Amino acid sequence: MLVPHPLTVTLPLHEPRTIEFDVEMAPTRTFVYVQFRVESPTELEEVYFRPHKTGLPDAVQYNPVWRGDSFWQLWHGPDASASPQFRFGAWTHVKLVLQGERGALFLDGAPKATMTMNFGRTPRSGYMSFRAFTPDTSLLRGEAAARFANLVVQPGVVGHDFGPAVP
Repeated sequence: MLVPHPLTVTLPLHEPRTIEFDVEMAPTRTFVYVQFRVESPTELEEVYFRPHKTGLPDAVQYNPVWRGDSFWQLWHGPDASASPQFRFGAWTHVKLVLQGERGALFLDGAPKATMTMNFGRTPRSGYMSFRAFTPDTSLLRGEAAARFANLVVQPGVVGHDFGPAVP
């Protein structure tokens, strides 16, 4: 599925929940988002990929959004950013596990989480959406910033032991 504009999937919140999908990303300067617990365009949580920063400490980042303000500068470190190596010209399988105030991100079927998050926002009902963009569309040469496929949402399925809550 080519996503030229944000794709919104409306789902009631039944947590715990596992969200799985495949994404193909361009190696150029792009930003690829999965947004969840979206109450409105200004109140949400998101995980985004920066394929152009593959292998760097902020190649993947968790970000809470309040009143339309993004706090990516304040959310960093092991529970908010990670440094995976992305593959280009191939699909990346993404699994996002949500359970209360914690989440885990897995890439390409890895048994160990790429990133385990302590969410900044109180869990609330909402919908989810996917989006991707590039600040310079000429870099894409007519290609999409990202393609998404094989979305599966599993309410009540966790498949990850978060261990004790982290203060």
